[in-house]
Amino acid sequence: MDTDPLGVLGELRRDRGAVFTRRRGEIYVSDPALAKEILANNDGIFREHSDFFRIKTGNFAPRSAQVEIGRAARVLLRRHANDHADELPALVSGLAPGSQWPDAGNRIVYEHFRPALIGAAPSAALRAVVDQIVERAVLAGARERYSRFARHRFRARVTRTLCAEIAARRARPAAEPADLLDVVAAAATARTRDADLAEVFLSCLFAVAGSVGFLLGWSLYLVGTSDEEPAHPAWVVREALRLWPVAWLFGRTPNREHQLAELTAKPADEVVVCSYLVHRDPAHWTEPDEFRPDRWAEGAGQEAFIPFGWGPHACTGAGVATQVTEALVGLITSAYRLHVTAPTSRPQVSAALAPPRFHLRLDPVSPPEGR
Repeated sequence: MDTDPLGVLGELRRDRGAVFTRRRGEIYVSDPALAKEILANNDGIFREHSDFFRIKTGNFAPRSAQVEIGRAARVLLRRHANDHADELPALVSGLAPGSQWPDAGNRIVYEHFRPALIGAAPSAALRAVVDQIVERAVLAGARERYSRFARHRFRARVTRTLCAEIAARRARPAAEPADLLDVVAAAATARTRDADLAEVFLSCLFAVAGSVGFLLGWSLYLVGTSDEEPAHPAWVVREALRLWPVAWLFGRTPNREHQLAELTAKPADEVVVCSYLVHRDPAHWTEPDEFRPDRWAEGAGQEAFIPFGWGPHACTGAGVATQVTEALVGLITSAYRLHVTAPTSRPQVSAALAPPRFHLRLDPVSPPEGR
């Protein structure tokens, strides 16, 4: 197992070019145009795939249900974000004077969106199990703190609780979805298994509490370790997404043998689009490894920017994710000076790219005299 997988990939790109093999049967792609072509899959060269709707038995189907869940979830989350924006300052004040990250980011995002995920007044059993999912599975490195047996027992309890809740909602469908459990239940057909819907709900939970929380963590970490004054929150968040895309690997399987640059991709191979490398392509970015949020003042480099994927299966909640993160970053950087203390600058690398563990101290900014 690589101790520095990002460093290894960077070296392979430098030595072998934008398309390279890492292991037998594993082809990495970092060329922006080719990456978008693969993810869009307009020619059907790759098997139908959805990173978000991937379940144990394959892809959640039918495609129309995926589209409807994505649309309804986006509407629900955006409405919640708009209707409850006035609650964010109170959440931010709870971070002072100090907090431990990235866990604090996951928790604050989950607390904000909890009513949209499981309802304003969930049952005690549902609230308890979803709270525990965040603590035991969403937080960076949380899974490794439990034995395989403990994880197996917990997964069984999660499945039972979510399936019971989804079955009840399918029996009494809501006229309008009040939360994301309603959204996934409404997408069911007579043949859809409750367990499959539970997996889709968990993907929603991980995307909201996990990915958005990590994005917030990266944004504050970068501001807190920079010598420059905080830039516009939107620039900070986009630069965090460029440098450290939480979703940094997108795997695809070829339907047929074809050429990828100098390599031949076969149906037995996995083709991996690496957004981490795409976002650091020196042909598209000046000082690609540096935190320079001001680069977004002119929007340069967008053709090499795929933090949420690309094409029909790109993340449908991208707009809501950036909206809420920008709001939180703006509230924090306008009211406090940030001081970051971290034992290491190395990210936590797994399926998601999480920030290193760090302590964030917030010192209130003194208001101007006369105010």
